[in-house]
Amino acid sequence: MIQISSQSDPINVIKEAQEYCVGLVKNFDPDRYLITLAAPKNTQAALIVLFAFNVEIERILNTVSEETLGRIKLQWWREGLESVFNGKPRKHMVLIALKSILDKFPICHSTLEEIIDAQEQALEKQGLKSFHQLYNHGQRTGGNLFKLSAGFIKCNAQLGLELGTIFALVQLMKSIKVDQLKGRCYLPSIQLNEIESAKAVNVYKTTLNEILKCLPKISSDSSSFSKICYWIVSYDLRFLNEKQSIFYEDREWHLGWRKCLIAMRIFALR
Repeated sequence: MIQISSQSDPINVIKEAQEYCVGLVKNFDPDRYLITLAAPKNTQAALIVLFAFNVEIERILNTVSEETLGRIKLQWWREGLESVFNGKPRKHMVLIALKSILDKFPICHSTLEEIIDAQEQALEKQGLKSFHQLYNHGQRTGGNLFKLSAGFIKCNAQLGLELGTIFALVQLMKSIKVDQLKGRCYLPSIQLNEIESAKAVNVYKTTLNEILKCLPKISSDSSSFSKICYWIVSYDLRFLNEKQSIFYEDREWHLGWRKCLIAMRIFALR
């Protein structure tokens, strides 16, 4: 939150809000931060703002201890979106930054609301019965996020939707242990008390294979943004498939090496 006095310079306020978004995405969503570096320079700041909005929504899911409190916070963000699209954003850094890019970039209000709705449904901590349900959740969250991103950089929206969905699903497969500690499980047909069972391992491997089957093909004339997204999810899927455990551990050396590989890939695509 920020307080704005009547003497505040609107330009400085927007700059401060955008800088806040950069820090937020860098700290809480480093992969998507790196992905923005592959996008055209005139779209990078706007993509950061969009990703910062997503970070704020995901943080609610990851930090609240009670479902009711989570719903209250998500409702605040729904009302915050209304204020943005009505031209008078609430005094929150991300909402102010979001308002600042509305005139230049296509942002669908209902698509952002669907991201909130999907995360609110996840608050209920109900197990998923099928891969179809898992895929649907990924589509409504990360899929919608990348579909909007595709509009920013003027590339194929369907490809953005499919890549974003896979990106979200891979993230969920990497965070099974974290989600377990929060009382949540995204493995289809697996209950929370079954996560460390042989059955869960089999479902995990099957789910990774299903995700791989859904990975869209990338043509040589696809955008650098799409290519780096594809490379990241392909790399992570290979890494996860090679592991015997369903609990993903980000060792410091691997994080550093992976980040270097992504950076080199982005440089090669320029």
